Amino acid sequence: MKRIILVSIITCLAISYLQAIYYRIPYFARPAALGEATVSVLGDATGIFTNPASINNKIVSFSLTEWLLDTRAGSCVGSYNVMDYFMIGGGVTYFSYGPMRYFDDEGNPGDYFSADLWQYRISLAKQLYNRISLGIGTKILQQNIETVKETKFLADFGAIYYSKLFDVGASVHDPTEISFDVGISAKPVKDLLLLVAMNYQDKAVMQAGIEYNFKPVSFRIGFNNKRLAGGIGYQQKGFSFDYALTDYGQVGLTHQFSITLK
Repeated sequence: MKRIILVSIITCLAISYLQAIYYRIPYFARPAALGEATVSVLGDATGIFTNPASINNKIVSFSLTEWLLDTRAGSCVGSYNVMDYFMIGGGVTYFSYGPMRYFDDEGNPGDYFSADLWQYRISLAKQLYNRISLGIGTKILQQNIETVKETKFLADFGAIYYSKLFDVGASVHDPTEISFDVGISAKPVKDLLLLVAMNYQDKAVMQAGIEYNFKPVSFRIGFNNKRLAGGIGYQQKGFSFDYALTDYGQVGLTHQFSITLK
């Protein structure tokens, strides 16, 4: 009984903190390397975590993240064109907090227990007038701490306006809370992509990224809330590999690896 009460207390205290961490993890290497400023980028199914309007082609992508303090995350997403009428995308992500341990009232260590988070997502996107893409997504967030589970159902809405000169994107997450992304991207010269965005969740965070394609290799650098990130990508027909490194200062570095099939 005492153990159950202890786990329940831990759950109540940790829920908001764990969700805050979970929502701020860029689950794929390319967005991470670009400072997560990809809300206006069209054509990448991994963008359903930022903007459901971003999906417009068939891909499958897998990612592994070595995150902070011995935590890890894994992701898989895919998208499909339904009769050339709309795009459907889906994905699942997993986040493990690593081994956690009980301590009694006197500070003596006890047994280990587990804590993890799962997210299941499905999104629909439709292009209108060859200039606007609209998207809607729903997700199930399941948190597990020992034997205690919490499940939430949430929704996202997004739009992207795209032209030859620039693209503008915006998305709203979990309408019951104030959380949104807005950004712009442009290609001033061939093979150069510039990104600027803002994320708001409790506070405004500026994001920026630069990508230069020197085929078959892409070089990336990003900035997000005083954090620097960088990465590299390798592309061949129907296949790409991406890597990202993000500096979290004294907390440490994160490494992310993604493979995409088109």
